[in-house]
Amino acid sequence: MTQVLFIEDNEYLCKIVPYTLKQDGIQCLAVNSASEGLRAAREQQFDIVVTDINMPGMNGLELISKLREAKNYKDTPILCLTTEIDPATLAEAKARGAQEVVSKPYTPQELLAAIQQQLAG
Repeated sequence: MTQVLFIEDNEYLCKIVPYTLKQDGIQCLAVNSASEGLRAAREQQFDIVVTDINMPGMNGLELISKLREAKNYKDTPILCLTTEIDPATLAEAKARGAQEVVSKPYTPQELLAAIQQQLAG
């Protein structure tokens, strides 16, 4: 079963996204901060990481860099979900190792399709 780490400071999304993904047979651990996400990634190997960019404390860009420093996350797909529209920030997310950026608002189908596309390689 596919294991997704979902990192988002919006509590509603932390509840609805795992529920939505579960409907498609995907297991999802949702945490609401980058530091919690980093801790979870150190404790367990996930097939894909989905993270917000703008979060209090450590942001998603810093998280991506820290994940890419870990040997077991060098090649793990990382998706960013964000309201960010600044082209420089979006480019930085990709430069740090995110494969794709999904803009908010998004539909559950868009998120699922992005996850499936990354896992398909």
